[in-house]
Amino acid sequence: MPSVSQQVAITLAREREPLLAREIQERMLGHFAGQLIPTVSEVRAVLTACSEFVQPERYRWSFGREAAPHKG
Repeated sequence: MPSVSQQVAITLAREREPLLAREIQERMLGHFAGQLIPTVSEVRAVLTACSEFVQPERYRWSFGREAAPHKG
């Protein structure tokens, strides 16, 4: 069974657009049917604690990291 962080990462990796924490949790219900789904508060806690999630827009999250400009 994937951890909450893994569930969030898998869910965001399948999306093209940044999502709200509530939207992530709702999609997790479909992706991980039959498994324990975290609350929206738990999803938010993972999003803010893990460096693999980035907030490109206010309140919206994506999987990945911000890239710095190339200094070449």
